Amino acid sequence: MARNIRVCLDLNVWFRQLLNEAKGRTGTASQRIVEIVSSGRYAHGGVQLVVSHTMLTRLEFALVRNGASPITAGQFIGAIETIARIGPYREPTSIILGGGYQPTRDAMQIDYDPYNPAFSPPPIDAEDGRVLDTALAGGADFLVTNNMKDFAIHSDAIVGGRIRVKKTADRRLVLVNESDALAYLTTGAIADIGDVLSL
Repeated sequence: MARNIRVCLDLNVWFRQLLNEAKGRTGTASQRIVEIVSSGRYAHGGVQLVVSHTMLTRLEFALVRNGASPITAGQFIGAIETIARIGPYREPTSIILGGGYQPTRDAMQIDYDPYNPAFSPPPIDAEDGRVLDTALAGGADFLVTNNMKDFAIHSDAIVGGRIRVKKTADRRLVLVNESDALAYLTTGAIADIGDVLSL
């Protein structure tokens, strides 16, 4: 039975894909995932990319900061926007206003005494929260990331010791690494764990 899914790729997946391409590598997990998402088809139906302008702006900045020319970075961002438009739902890039569906590990502030000058809290990196907000607001079934721990909080369900499932009142989001995502996109199964989408 055909089933369309929605997939959000963390910025590190896009970055790896471009880096592997620049180094002349082929067939890496990130490259194959991007190829499948770009085609709009996976093993059992259509696949729609979920991405936001905020994510793309951050990715473009990271690419230029790491040596890509502004033209190359801009072309790569344009290609990602096009991928979102050719999926089964043909959606434009999302605009995510505000945020805060669920906190990420980095976005949760630790308790401290603000009047104690000997201690200052670590800076909050809101980037992962923006990716998570995009995935949840965009109704993604999967968020593919190479930094699972950055999204981990205690309320997640854990499947097979490595796959996390985030649930909100109206959403269920499966967080997977590249190898599990590739397995699902190519076969429709994740390493004999069963259909985690039914959780």
